[in-house]
Amino acid sequence: MPAEDITLYAKWDINSYTIRFVTNSGSTVKAITADYGSELAAPEEPVREGYSFTGWYSDRKLTTPYKFTTMPAGNVTLYAGWTPVTSRVSFDTAGGNDMAETDVTYGEDGVVAEPVKTGYTFTGWYVDEACTIPYDPDKAYSGSITLHAGWKVKEYTVRWVYHDGTVLKSEKVGYSGNGTAPEAPYRAGYTFTGWSSTAENVTANLTIQAEYEKISIVLSAKYDMPVNDSAVTVTDENGSSISEITLYTRKYKTAQFTGKVIGSGLPVTWSSSDDSVALVSSKGKVSVKKAGVTYITAEAGGASVRCKVTVKQAGIKAVLNGKVAGSKRITLKKGRQYKLKVTAIPYGKITYKSKNKKIATVSAKGTVKTKKKGKTTIVISSNGMKKTVKIKVK
Repeated sequence: MPAEDITLYAKWDINSYTIRFVTNSGSTVKAITADYGSELAAPEEPVREGYSFTGWYSDRKLTTPYKFTTMPAGNVTLYAGWTPVTSRVSFDTAGGNDMAETDVTYGEDGVVAEPVKTGYTFTGWYVDEACTIPYDPDKAYSGSITLHAGWKVKEYTVRWVYHDGTVLKSEKVGYSGNGTAPEAPYRAGYTFTGWSSTAENVTANLTIQAEYEKISIVLSAKYDMPVNDSAVTVTDENGSSISEITLYTRKYKTAQFTGKVIGSGLPVTWSSSDDSVALVSSKGKVSVKKAGVTYITAEAGGASVRCKVTVKQAGIKAVLNGKVAGSKRITLKKGRQYKLKVTAIPYGKITYKSKNKKIATVSAKGTVKTKKKGKTTIVISSNGMKKTVKIKVK
């Protein structure tokens, strides 16, 4: 104990304390360390995508807001409070159905309904009018935004088919678009008349069939027939084709064919199955060459019809007294009558003439009367042909 009274003075060192920040998924905030009682300022607010910062709280349940004044006498842990961002969304459906504006809250209902547009498939929402930046429902958008609908036109298959269903062309056509038909398909014996439907304003899958009209040819022929030596036009009155005619190697040896084409404007081409029997010109004229059979065919657009042409050998055959007239004389008896049996091909009027009526005469019906001994010749005529019958009367 000192020999006198003394006064002692206490010396104090101020304590320092730390405030730590739990940002609850926000950006990091650096802790604050300061002396007790020193003035405090709130740190820079943390950032969290899709949320707005509501302040610092002294409890985990975020019920007690914290005020920054001075450093308290103890360490402190503060907790960040957040509220999700809500955006006002309007819709540009680009021709789709109308959609009302709506509020979209981040993290709760970011998925937006899909619009509908006839003939198109929805490809998604975009945040730009050019539809290059997709809308992300997991991303926060602040304020009001307009979403733009993206569309892809629906495609349909258009098939053009032959009459038997064979596919001629298949094409993908966008909704309400037009397809391009192939060239008119050829079908032998038929004329293409068009397609069963058009490929315009396509709104569904289509099968379009080629349609045709059957080509037919009606044959008629004009030629001389051995009936009263007159020219006769032969054709079927019901409109069907003539199927067979007969010509001859003399006189009745030409015919003019005509082919009427039904169902096409194509010209007729002509041909003969045997040119050695008869030729046919490009205009349908038939000229006989020799006896035989040939078929004349008319063709147009793959359709054809033919007519049988029989060519008979022209001539006169005569039989007298049982003998066929030829180069030798036929012997007859004086004072008798003999009947000439004559066949003319082609048939026609037959006339008779005796070169020496003193030896024998011949009637218009071919009866020969012998008068006296001698020689004479009977001349038979028909269709420009002549046949001589040499006789000897004894």
